[in-house]
Amino acid sequence: MVLQNKVRHARDLLALDYHNKRTKNHRFSKRSYATQLEISSGRLGDLLSGRRTVNAAECERFLKVSGLSAEQKIAFQKFVINEARNFKDRRKKVSTPSGRLLSLEEFEIISDWEYFSFMALAESSVFKSDVAWIAKKLGLTQKRVEEVIGNLHRSGFVTIDLETGSIKNVHQFLATLTDIPSEVIKNASAQHLQRAMEKLFAIDVDAREVTTLTLPIDRGNMKDFKAMIRRWKSELVEFASKQNTNEVYDLNIQFVPVSVLDV
Repeated sequence: MVLQNKVRHARDLLALDYHNKRTKNHRFSKRSYATQLEISSGRLGDLLSGRRTVNAAECERFLKVSGLSAEQKIAFQKFVINEARNFKDRRKKVSTPSGRLLSLEEFEIISDWEYFSFMALAESSVFKSDVAWIAKKLGLTQKRVEEVIGNLHRSGFVTIDLETGSIKNVHQFLATLTDIPSEVIKNASAQHLQRAMEKLFAIDVDAREVTTLTLPIDRGNMKDFKAMIRRWKSELVEFASKQNTNEVYDLNIQFVPVSVLDV
């Protein structure tokens, strides 16, 4: 058993989460836990022993299935980032070659919609490392584009070739924590919702899709609904990545209660 006041590593919180689940169900085994995390039993053993460090995909899955508190989830993410940087003979980064899990502090720097829109545009087939073209494509001023590129470059999210001026993303996609209460994330989501409202009236229906579904649910299955939504988002990303891309789109999904909760 891992005592909460002796948590010093990501593996300690893994062990604590497993212990809590097994306490509730004595038939819950390490194999069951590995299945939840979508990893092998051997991989789980390596993580719990400290022989391996948690990568970005594993961190994201743990945060989805863990029964730990919001504060413990934030601590887990920080452990993952710090341990990945410290183990020079193991995985040195939380990111894979294609993705990066952002801390809340990192996300706060680039939380405005222009940053993610720029990085999405930079992944498109038509991208040009030209400030004037980028400004026109995203509907921004050239000054704002220069500010966005400068902040991304200083924060290590893009590289700029000093000879050609070519701008490239360091990572193909960035992800943030899920199910973590944060005013920064709420404000970023509000920005995207506001832009969706603007596009609803400004863009022809053939170039957009806005749909609504109202249905009764069992609130006890909320985690399952979230999991289905996230799987569909991943499928959408995979489908788009196989195309010759020429535009940047926002997908905003809101699954919120209409009825008054707990009444």
